[in-house]
Amino acid sequence: MRRSSSIILLIAIVIIGLLVITFLTGNPSFRDKSSDAQFSKNSDRGLQTLPDTPPPFLTTFEEAMNQLHQYLRETAGPSSNFTIHYIRGTDLDNEGRASKWLFGVRYDNQSVLMYFDSSGWRSVPWEGAAPEKEIIPGSFVPPKGIIKYTNGLLSGSDEAQKDLIQRLDLINGRYIVTIIRQEKQQIFVFDAGTGALIP
Repeated sequence: MRRSSSIILLIAIVIIGLLVITFLTGNPSFRDKSSDAQFSKNSDRGLQTLPDTPPPFLTTFEEAMNQLHQYLRETAGPSSNFTIHYIRGTDLDNEGRASKWLFGVRYDNQSVLMYFDSSGWRSVPWEGAAPEKEIIPGSFVPPKGIIKYTNGLLSGSDEAQKDLIQRLDLINGRYIVTIIRQEKQQIFVFDAGTGALIP
């Protein structure tokens, strides 16, 4: 009698355990909703594993410029005038978004280099003479357009998608685009106003 009671008790415990597991895994409030969204997004392509590392911080030139205006209004005052004399984007994608933007700026009789990346803004004094020519917004092809021109030059190559746009500099009316291609550095120079390649 005791043996049959023990077996019945054991079966009851197993059934209760299965019911608890079914409830916990089936109840929407206990499931990871982000995993559900990711699964539904990828269900037509099969299950995909999510990367452990977060995606890199990338921002467009326009976003960085807006941030620059806002930052200078907050730090130097709304009436402070500034001019831009140098722009650099680092590690750009095909949409012209960069992991870091640098602006060479003059304001309040000083020249500074201002860096914008995932950690926000920081600035250092600009040693030496800043370029005289001012970079006026709207007077040059945006970086995204220059990236498009650069990719057009590389489109005949099977390696084009593997190229890394390491750096894009805008100074004295010219874009200088630095690419790592097949582990070698390659440089293109464009007229900033027209986007024409300069031999």
